[in-house]
Amino acid sequence: MVDIHAHILPGLDDGSDRTLTSLRMAELAVRSGVTDLIATPHSNQRGRFENYASEELKAQFQRLKEAVRREQLDLRLHLGMEVYATSDMAELYREGKLLTLANSRYLLMEFGFHDDAYYMDHILRDVLDTGVTPILAHPERYKALQALPDIMVDWVRGGVHLQINKGSLSGFFGKESFRLAVTMLDHDLASFVASDAHRADQRTPVLADAYRWLASHYSERLAERLLRRNPERVLRNEPLIECEAFPFQN
Repeated sequence: MVDIHAHILPGLDDGSDRTLTSLRMAELAVRSGVTDLIATPHSNQRGRFENYASEELKAQFQRLKEAVRREQLDLRLHLGMEVYATSDMAELYREGKLLTLANSRYLLMEFGFHDDAYYMDHILRDVLDTGVTPILAHPERYKALQALPDIMVDWVRGGVHLQINKGSLSGFFGKESFRLAVTMLDHDLASFVASDAHRADQRTPVLADAYRWLASHYSERLAERLLRRNPERVLRNEPLIECEAFPFQN
């Protein structure tokens, strides 16, 4: 499996606090069947976690890669970021301050949990206009989309891809997030399930449980698409498998 969203780089955000934690996370990922993982530190959270593209960020990534190699962990690491959406996000991308996932066409982005759905729509359209393909992290957790889920059909049909957190499938983020995650799966709106891992004791990078849940409640084919086939296409910078994006009933 390939994990496209994990806060494994130490000391950069609210994820791993030190290299030892990152190595433990890497070990857990490998044991669960993860072969590749994209490190996605929070970016563009001004005054908190800015983490724009820089030589310092790349050096931190290389240090972790070397530590993983020394520990002989069979995990390939790739660099990206989870970009907090702001009104100038498209401009920041054009200026080269934002990193796509594994140097691909795909940019992982997030909104504030209480942002308005129409504000989200405006920002997503701006990002699409840059030519990059947005992947929206954990939409099932956004309050506005829990109230107005059908807007996601238009987004997916317009070229946006959606990533569900594995914790939402287990109920870790609450009933509303679980319900919307299931709704997204029922309407074939999701392109990915990822860990959004933050540490080694909870919110871990273990993906085997999510694979089993998807295979049991839906199909192994869907589990493969969301946890292996589409993520591998990101690494190869290839087009993703298209979602059906079934419309909601009025």
